[in-house]
Amino acid sequence: MDLKLLERLSLASGPPGFEDEVREIIKGELEGKVDELHEDGFGNLYAVKGSGRKVMFAAHMDEVAMMVRHIDERGFLRVVALGGLSPSQLVAQRVVVHGRVKLRGIVGSLPAHMGEERIPKMDDLYVDVGASSGEEVRSLGIRPGTLITFDSPFIYQLETGSVIGKAMDDRVGCFLLTEALKSVEPSEKIYAVFTCEEERGLRGAQVAANRVKPDLAFVLEGTIA
Repeated sequence: MDLKLLERLSLASGPPGFEDEVREIIKGELEGKVDELHEDGFGNLYAVKGSGRKVMFAAHMDEVAMMVRHIDERGFLRVVALGGLSPSQLVAQRVVVHGRVKLRGIVGSLPAHMGEERIPKMDDLYVDVGASSGEEVRSLGIRPGTLITFDSPFIYQLETGSVIGKAMDDRVGCFLLTEALKSVEPSEKIYAVFTCEEERGLRGAQVAANRVKPDLAFVLEGTIA
């Protein structure tokens, strides 16, 4: 298998509803290797191969992320979650803020010794990009609605034969489905669907299922270890 492809998919940015980078990588890999390759108006990508009964395989392209909801005058970005994020696990995480340029930042919250001792909520968190004021932040093209993704390297650990990176849910599914399509000669009509906005309520999958109306469907999804 081409682990360089998994690395590219992991490092690509794809918040819910903004899966363009991921979709373009998959399209580039599958062009000329399937019978049909097209998108719907929602942003789902369909790769079709073979003939016979409709068998659908789905893997989602999006990842959990955040969005700027407010910029305070000290230059801190207040955020909302896009998908199922646990606030207690976000503090000190490195992130990328997608303003006019990509800026690195750190997720922070008020230390326990300076405030109430409790598990932080999303409203308690902020992203610090090193700016000294809200005006400086806005001059960098950051506004309410600006997207924020996680800044994690892709590491292949030879000692354990494992990989470490962000968005493995569900870029691993996208990777496996893409690699399988390159070589499989199906006895049925395969609809490989790379869906949007799974992290916001399975929206793309609902659209795809109603569009394809498969005889049988499988979902490729990450799970806990």
